[in-house]
This record gives sequence, C-alpha cells and structure tokens, in this order.
Amino acid sequence: MLKKRFGLLLTLCCFAQVCFAQSAATATVVVPITKEPSHHLVFENEYVRVFKVEVAPHAETLYHKHDVDYVFVTLGDSDVESVRLGEPPVRLQLKDGETRFTNGGFAHKAVNRRDKPFVNVTVELKKAKPAQVEIACNVCTKVWRQSKPKASVKKETLYETDQLRITRWQLDGAFRVPPEIDMNNHLLVALGEFLLERGVTHPESKIYGTGDVRWNEKGKYFWRPETDAAFVIIEMKR
Repeated sequence: MLKKRFGLLLTLCCFAQVCFAQSAATATVVVPITKEPSHHLVFENEYVRVFKVEVAPHAETLYHKHDVDYVFVTLGDSDVESVRLGEPPVRLQLKDGETRFTNGGFAHKAVNRRDKPFVNVTVELKKAKPAQVEIACNVCTKVWRQSKPKASVKKETLYETDQLRITRWQLDGAFRVPPEIDMNNHLLVALGEFLLERGVTHPESKIYGTGDVRWNEKGKYFWRPETDAAFVIIEMKR
C-alpha cells in the first residue's frame, strides 16, 4: 500500500514538473517599446518620445509595453487588431490621418490584417499626468477663408484636456494670408508631402514627407503653404 502511494506521489510530481516546464516555455514575452523591431525611434526630448511604426502585411509586432499615455497618427487606411494581454482582440479599422489618444499602462501586440503595411507615428507623452480633465469642444472646427484666389485654412480640434490639445490642419496651397496664432510647445506630424513656410517667431521654409515630424517651440506662428498641406499638431498646454 505504501509503495502504491509513493508511486502515485511520484507520478503527480512528474506531471506537475512537465506542466510547469510547458507553461514556462509558452509564457508570453513582453519587451519594452524600444526593443520592439517595428517601432523606430525618430525623435525625443523632455516632452515626447516619437516612434515611426511599420508592420508588414499580415504580420504582427511582439508584445510590447506602453508605460505612458500616447497619441498615434495613422498613415494610410488600416485594418489592425490590438491584442492586450489577457483580453480579447479589438479590431481597429482606421482611416488615413486618423489620430487617437490612448491611456498607457498596458502591454499588447498589433496584428496587421491587410495586404499593405500598417504605418503610424506613435507619440509618447512623457510629462502627461494621470489626472487629466477632458474639455468639451463647443466649436471643434475653425475655417479661415480668402476670396481671391478662393482658398481656405481649416483647423479641427480632435482631442483636448487641461494638458494637451490635438488639432488637424488642412491648408490650400493658394492661401496667401494665413492667420497668426499663439502656440505652445508642439509636435507637427505631416500627413502627406508638402512645402510649408513658417513664421513669425521662428521663421522657416521646409519640405515635409508623409510621417515626418517637427518639434516647434512656444511662440507666434503662421503657416503659408506652397502646396496643399495636411498635418496634425500635438500641443503641450503645460
């Protein structure tokens, strides 16, 4: 009887060891975002850390951590699944230029469901605080117009808190008298290729490509496009 009990105990121990080994072998590996091969660091300062993300057709990223709040700007129409650890997949069908704010503090992988690369610009907000107050947008779109030649500048507020403002801009290339606007420190993310003249405090003329980013310091600005232009601005209000 004792031998049978000992044999049963030995069998159970061996079974437990096999299960533990299998569990360890199949444990999900989560890497820092800086170690995820599809995320390429393109810019960093005290306010933001910016990654250009490109996932091949029908491929997926490694599981990676988003420790802080972030904004992503989609470049090209996309069909992707976000798979968080321990949660069912969430399918995201995103339009070109679609921009979203996401709270950090999770790990996930992105699965590209399309025959084209999934591309975005991911902007980590290094100074964002957990207790943000979202601000209702009463007038979310503002348009400046000129009659000769007929052209306009359109600014759409996408998201705003007490710390952050995200706006999307569309400028006609024929618009010659742009408004002067006071801006806080901000990141510009180009949604296409264009030539843009900038003033007043920090004058510059620059050619942008799709997905290019440009950090601008606090000051008074206008944008005079030489061609039609579209971009997203992520503005730090504090």
